[in-house]
Amino acid sequence: MVGVVLAQGHRRTFENTKKLIPQEGSIFWKVYAGSGAQSFRSLPPEERAAIRETRIRLVKAHAGERLEPLIARSNSSWKEEQTAIANGLVSAEPLNEGQTSMVVVAEPYVPKSR
Repeated sequence: MVGVVLAQGHRRTFENTKKLIPQEGSIFWKVYAGSGAQSFRSLPPEERAAIRETRIRLVKAHAGERLEPLIARSNSSWKEEQTAIANGLVSAEPLNEGQTSMVVVAEPYVPKSR
């Protein structure tokens, strides 16, 4: 869940905001609720495994392939129209063999190593 920090006057309140915090090989949730109540806890393995992040990946087309099969083959979360716009393509036209296209893929979160 993504939350928004709301400003009220000169003080800040946090309404149902969660933030992932990687820390020395572990991942923690920092949760803000109501007007400042906070919790900070380590994520259990099953919650950690469920975290996904969206990444742009480059995929090479097969000869004569169209966007719809390329999107399906690459497990992209973009629709055909979004992929066409991002790549400056007309979605109905076949792609050239080896033509590189950007797609968006949801992947497991991997914390950066220090």
